Amino acid sequence: MKSIFRKTVKLSCFLFLFLVSLFIKGQNIQLDTDFGNKFSSYKDLQDFLNQDALKNSKICKVQSYGSTTEGRLMQLVFFGNETNIANLENIRTQHLIRNGLIEGRTDQSKVPPIIWLSFNVHGNEASSTETSMKLMQFLFSDEAKIYLDKLLIVIDPCLNPDGRERYVNWYKEVSGEKPNPNPEALEHHEPWPGGRYNHYLADLNRDWLWQVQDESKQRLAAFHKWMPEVHADFHEMDAETSYFFPPAAEPLHKQVTGWQKEAHRIFGAAIRRNFDKQNWDYYTREEYDLLYPGYGDSYSIFNGSIGFTLEQAGSAHAGLLYIQQTGDTLRLQDRLSHHYYSALGILEASLATATKLKENQQKYFTETADKGTGKYKGYLLKRKNNEDKIKNLCDLLDGLQLSYKQCKTDMKSTAFDFELQKTAATNIDKGDLFIPLNQPKGKLADVLFEPQTYISDSNTYDITAWALPYVYNIQAFGLSIIPDLEKFEVNNRYSKTSSESVYAWITPWGNIKDARFLSELLQQKILVEIHPGALKMENIEFEKGVLVIRNKGNSEVIQQIAEKCKIELFPLESGLSLTSFDLGTEKLKFIKSPKVAMLIGEHIRASAVGEIWYFFEKELNYPITLIDVDYYGKIDPWMYQMIILPDGKYENLNIEKNTILRWVKDGGKLLLMEQAIEFLKGFEEYALKSKSIMKESDKPVFDYEEKKAEFLKYSVSGNIFKVKIDNSHPLGYGYGDHTYSLLRQIPEYEYMKSGYNVGYINDSAYVAGAIGPEAKKQSKDALIFGCKDVDKGKIIYMATSPIFRGFWQDGKLLMANALFMVN
Repeated sequence: MKSIFRKTVKLSCFLFLFLVSLFIKGQNIQLDTDFGNKFSSYKDLQDFLNQDALKNSKICKVQSYGSTTEGRLMQLVFFGNETNIANLENIRTQHLIRNGLIEGRTDQSKVPPIIWLSFNVHGNEASSTETSMKLMQFLFSDEAKIYLDKLLIVIDPCLNPDGRERYVNWYKEVSGEKPNPNPEALEHHEPWPGGRYNHYLADLNRDWLWQVQDESKQRLAAFHKWMPEVHADFHEMDAETSYFFPPAAEPLHKQVTGWQKEAHRIFGAAIRRNFDKQNWDYYTREEYDLLYPGYGDSYSIFNGSIGFTLEQAGSAHAGLLYIQQTGDTLRLQDRLSHHYYSALGILEASLATATKLKENQQKYFTETADKGTGKYKGYLLKRKNNEDKIKNLCDLLDGLQLSYKQCKTDMKSTAFDFELQKTAATNIDKGDLFIPLNQPKGKLADVLFEPQTYISDSNTYDITAWALPYVYNIQAFGLSIIPDLEKFEVNNRYSKTSSESVYAWITPWGNIKDARFLSELLQQKILVEIHPGALKMENIEFEKGVLVIRNKGNSEVIQQIAEKCKIELFPLESGLSLTSFDLGTEKLKFIKSPKVAMLIGEHIRASAVGEIWYFFEKELNYPITLIDVDYYGKIDPWMYQMIILPDGKYENLNIEKNTILRWVKDGGKLLLMEQAIEFLKGFEEYALKSKSIMKESDKPVFDYEEKKAEFLKYSVSGNIFKVKIDNSHPLGYGYGDHTYSLLRQIPEYEYMKSGYNVGYINDSAYVAGAIGPEAKKQSKDALIFGCKDVDKGKIIYMATSPIFRGFWQDGKLLMANALFMVN
């Protein structure tokens, strides 16, 4: 009887556990077993992630890593066997120890390869989040056990929740009960600005490196905690194409290793086998290269991963159902299936190469830490007169987890001079910043600092120059030696002073931090003046342009703001200058706090709007009003002192030209950026004149390859140019005699004869990036930044964005000068 009783109890327990397991699996597929019939909303995704199967499973763990600007959670989902999921933190630390990224001992055999799958960084490439849910559903099946036993799989189901929700909400509003496959239907024509971008209209897939946006900062902090062996980034492209998977296209950066190239072929072959079985179209080795380090695939490549992009035909244009020009019908289910089988191919290849993945990533970091990499031992940046720029750069290096030190003693050496573009004798000063290349992430450091990137094929997908010394405009050198080094010490400019006997405070003007300080003062109604000359008062010497803040009962507020902004205030007991104008001179000008409007809407580049919007709100903390360009005729422009026209076309504003010019003459300040300069075309007195630029040869070319070669002669691929600055003009305040700018086309405007050529390039201005010989030749003698007086007002011209994608640091002062100094 006891034996029968025991058997009955065992059977009951078995049936109970079996039913529980079925219940858990049932919970997992409860949401929707037919993914691809609709676009899931953010709430749908959250409901899916909040199911008991994901929340309470022993093979799965959901972790939040941040939230978007609009307050939506960003989450990671980890899948593995029970042992690994129960020991996630231990696996993470052992993984980092094995690769030399943190110190400690590890048992390498217990650490599985980490496979990271990213979905929906562009919000309107909406099939990928659907794919992530279908994939998670699969990972609960018995068939997936082989992957969970050998791999740790990390899924980020939606990198851009705000953009995705913008797209999905719009699509639901305009689509009918059944999807309309006609490409002319409204549901295939997403309105401005589209769901591609995040809240601040930034392209998050170009922000991996720079971490300008909050989503990027939070995601990269999570990514760096895990440093996966494989990172796959799921995208969509034009609806009339097919499918792209690795190998990647040329050019490949020279720091891409032999193993990473081989792995691209292995993983591509695994995906290809799945596609061939289904007779699905695809292509490889075209269009999507591995050069620019700001993308999800390339950034992970330079962090030791096997990084690659998957591109499915679709995007916003495809909707749920779309008839292609071939007559084929593209369904959301098709797009989802293609991505799903790509993901399975990635897991298959990861399983087949598990040992190689671990060994080669370890080699990637430890060999670089031991031997260094690249042409130099490291990069030196001069600290004198660059303290704030150095601090800003160190903030980026910290975000990238790159180590740096400072030089311990003075010495002399020969080094490659970034400004002179040649090797020359160099003084190394105590305290100068040094970034060594013999560190685990030395390859990434070399990619970011190398003065000229080798490019095997100029037909690239993005910009071809990004060296950090030019981005920050800091004098830099490539060293063939490692100087004596010590821990880097930050010198904060802020120091509290007694307000007793203070006649006024002064502080230099030359950094975005100074602009934030000024913004805060003006919003507190504190009067601030700008001193236009070099200044020596008591024992303090300053270059041109300092802020003067009178001590008129605001001492406590002024010092609180200075402490918040980390600004050093220099107290003066007298208004007497030893070398220049005294503080009572009429040459000091009060800085105004203009009310600013920016036009947005159709035919205006959304990301151009976004970088300016973000700059005002998040970096300056200064109010800006966004006005739809189609609504402009209903506003009173005289309510604003400054109006910004970002890069775009403004034909629908032509009827308002005369009104806008009258507003300028009455004292308004009009900032025209990039293509917006063409808005004044036809008004000879105010329009910039274009140079005679030959973009392609006049000679007829009939051979296709010859035509392509002719085109490349005139190509500009995001190049760095040295821009001469007139720092006596308010638009140039705070600069030395030059800055660096990134140009994406041949600079086309002549110098102004009646106006101020504040920023311009001459015949030796080209610095870095892939550029055609004819484009390089034609780039000389062009206006980049200018200003024209128009009666009481000003027109400011910026032929390129000085704050490109929000990461071009040295140009931010130009934007602040346009706002505060030009009056």
